[in-house]
This record gives sequence, structure tokens and C-alpha cells, in this order.
Amino acid sequence: MQRHAVPAILLLALALSACATDGGGRRIPARFACDDGSRLDLVFDHEKDAVIVRLPKGATAVLPSQKPDSGLWYSGQGYDLRGAGDEATYTAPGQPATRCTQVR
Repeated sequence: MQRHAVPAILLLALALSACATDGGGRRIPARFACDDGSRLDLVFDHEKDAVIVRLPKGATAVLPSQKPDSGLWYSGQGYDLRGAGDEATYTAPGQPATRCTQVR
């Protein structure tokens, strides 16, 4: 039974790796539910060191990393995303900040 466990583990690792990649770079999707009732759909692009925010009507905003000492901080184009773990604070241009929790 041990002989078959290693290939199964390798297949699982390859499948998980394929889900986390897109076009050869590491792109990891995430969804957050926010206290103001909105939903935040993100793609963390580790190759570009940025997060892509999916905006209403199919638009996107690319926020570069601000290189925090810990947690996450992406900011640009008037948008700001900061947090750690499953919690984040998101601010859109002209809007108050809202607390968001990752949906698993």
C-alpha cells in the first residue's frame, strides 16, 4: 500500500499546483465578504507582486504590493487593501473603508 501512496500524493500536489497557477505565474484567487454587504473578488499575482481587484461591470484594478513588514498591503489607483490572515480592510476611491473576511 505504501508504494501507491507516493504517486497519489504527487498527483494531489500537481493538481493543487495547477489550480494555483495561471499562465505559468502564481495567481491565487480569493473572495472576501465585507461588512458593508459587498463582495470582494481578488487574484493575488505573485509573479507581478500585485493583487487584481475585480470591480463592478467587469473592470479590474491592479494594486501593487507596498511591501509591508507583515500581513498584506496593496495600494494604487485610489484603492487600498490591508490585512493579515483571513481579515482585511478595503477602501475604494471616494468610499469609507470596510472590513472584509475571506470566504472559504
